[in-house]
Amino acid sequence: MIQILLALMVSLTALLGFGNGQVAEDTTPKISSNSVNIDGKEYVLPIAVEDLLNDGWTIAEDRLSREYEPGTTDEGGSIVIKKSDNDKFFIRTVLNDSDETKTLKDCKISGIQATFSVAKDLRLVFACGLTEKSTYDEIIEAFGDPEGNRDFANGRKDEKRIQYDNQNESHINYRFNFEENGKPSSFTFDLKID
Repeated sequence: MIQILLALMVSLTALLGFGNGQVAEDTTPKISSNSVNIDGKEYVLPIAVEDLLNDGWTIAEDRLSREYEPGTTDEGGSIVIKKSDNDKFFIRTVLNDSDETKTLKDCKISGIQATFSVAKDLRLVFACGLTEKSTYDEIIEAFGDPEGNRDFANGRKDEKRIQYDNQNESHINYRFNFEENGKPSSFTFDLKID
């Protein structure tokens, strides 16, 4: 019996790549990462709207045909992207990185916002392995105190909000809001584009 267990342990060690000089790769996004996993699919900001549509997300036709001038446009979370009434998020910032006017369908998204009271089925994984269910303390532990944090140009916190602005390497902004009971209520993730 011991020989069988020993053989299984050696096989598992070899299979996982341990013991032969290899180290398992940590695939958890770092603070400076501009990637976010939405419902099991990895996206990198800025996200092409067409990629979201190809992955089964929908946007109202009147919004898709709206035209955007070159540059970024703050939408303040007014455009809904959804798979169902309980699986949706909002566009914070639209990026038209061309020299000509384009419709939303041909633009990119450089900022998203999720409000968990209406996005009950939305699943997110972002920097440091944080999710839509991460607590206030877990976020502070993963990112550090936002006030005086060397990884970010600015930051602030109170009992209902944690905000990290302009990450030094990637220029990512993170905002987390919480309900009275400490549950996460919303999350904003955007890329500052100059």
